Amino acid sequence: MDKTKREEAWRTLEAQLASDYRPLLKYRLFLRSLLWSNVQGVREQAWEHLPLYKRLSVKGIERTFSHRSERVRLTAWQNYTVCLELGIVNKAQLLRLKQHFWRLLRSYYPTVKKRAWRLVPSLVDHEIITSRDSERIINFLRYGRANVRIMAWYYSSYLLERRVLSREQLEDSLTYLRDLTNFESNISRKAKRILKSLES
Repeated sequence: MDKTKREEAWRTLEAQLASDYRPLLKYRLFLRSLLWSNVQGVREQAWEHLPLYKRLSVKGIERTFSHRSERVRLTAWQNYTVCLELGIVNKAQLLRLKQHFWRLLRSYYPTVKKRAWRLVPSLVDHEIITSRDSERIINFLRYGRANVRIMAWYYSSYLLERRVLSREQLEDSLTYLRDLTNFESNISRKAKRILKSLES
């Protein structure tokens, strides 16, 4: 089913929900399965309709935050604020599930890794990531794979500003950033810019 037909199907569901939601109750398990579809378009469209899931009292959505598929798990974390607002998950649950988010930050897949790191400031703002996680962040600042390490350093100023990391912790790890400036790649250029901003 192409995107246009899927959108039409969702409109039909929304219309049914507005008139009488009870006929939809028997489809709850099927609807939940769409949230972890391997097809990105199907999965993302399903996540766009979380209020429908809430209205139908679909259970088990929190399981997507720890799903074995990194892409499914990433989609869940990208929608965590909506889940919080709707009461589908609460902060305590996300704190327990956070261990599954950390693995996304070192994903083998560049797109997954980059999109996961982009969520870090928001997770800090919502106090899902706090100073209690500083040791784990430091491990990323010192990570063996350069493409993971540079992502951590890219967000280091923000983490310092929000007191997730201390100035001392950053300074103790600067040698790992300086090491990246020796790479003959885009990583080196990024590392030099970050180093300059931290030292200014």
